[in-house]
Amino acid sequence: MLGRKSERLAEAESMAIVWQGFDWGVIFQFFVAWELVYQLGKLVCSWSRHEKIRLYGASYWTAYCNAAICFVGSAYFLPQLLNAPAESVVASFPSNPFFDATDGIRLLAQPFLAWLLYDLLHIILWFPELGGVDQLVHHSGFLCFTTAAIGYRLFPFTAAWLLLGEGSSIFLNIRWFLIATGRGDTVALNVAQYGFAISFFLLRVVVFWLGVYRLLSSTRPLCLAPPYSGPTLVVNTLCGMVCGGMLLNTYWMVMIYKMATRGGAKPKKDKAA
Repeated sequence: MLGRKSERLAEAESMAIVWQGFDWGVIFQFFVAWELVYQLGKLVCSWSRHEKIRLYGASYWTAYCNAAICFVGSAYFLPQLLNAPAESVVASFPSNPFFDATDGIRLLAQPFLAWLLYDLLHIILWFPELGGVDQLVHHSGFLCFTTAAIGYRLFPFTAAWLLLGEGSSIFLNIRWFLIATGRGDTVALNVAQYGFAISFFLLRVVVFWLGVYRLLSSTRPLCLAPPYSGPTLVVNTLCGMVCGGMLLNTYWMVMIYKMATRGGAKPKKDKAA
């Protein structure tokens, strides 16, 4: 009987949420890989006859690659966690029956973290051409969340639907390339714009709000209770960051709606500008 009690105690201790860290060497390798993708894109874009492509095309190309990897990877792992019990998506532990999916999300978050570091550096160096204050806030918040989530093995399900939201960025980057190459009045641009607006609404508003509800109603309480006993400050801070991201996405959705419903055709000189 004592042996069984000791086994249960050891299992409970193994499920306690504590800082486990991660391999910064791996993150650095991914960071270098993103920089190589950028430099390769810069070389290719230097041959373009369009000035914007030559100046910023490589950054948008790298962002497109990151968005595609995040979307495809999360689309693969997320369905595996949709019907998982609430206690199985609190954190990623080897004893978790859904460990393959939860740990897969953790591994997928590593190149995303490296891309955030890479892109944040480029935004600062090229500020405000590649992004304004909202992008700095967005990247900084995601950087802190991803670092803590990986280090504590926290919220794999939340991380999965957050990464899925990068799917809208695929259309956004395609839209930028079409405009930058003078294809602003094409059917392809309309498809890209509708694709961006619809995917943004579905992934970064609807899915985001549903995910936040599940995070706050079930995942957070479980995370704070035994046997997980997650650090209160860390858990609440991460939940606050996700809620902040929800509000930021809602603000962006309002801006997208206003742009889409803006009436009146612009004069040709404004289009050229």
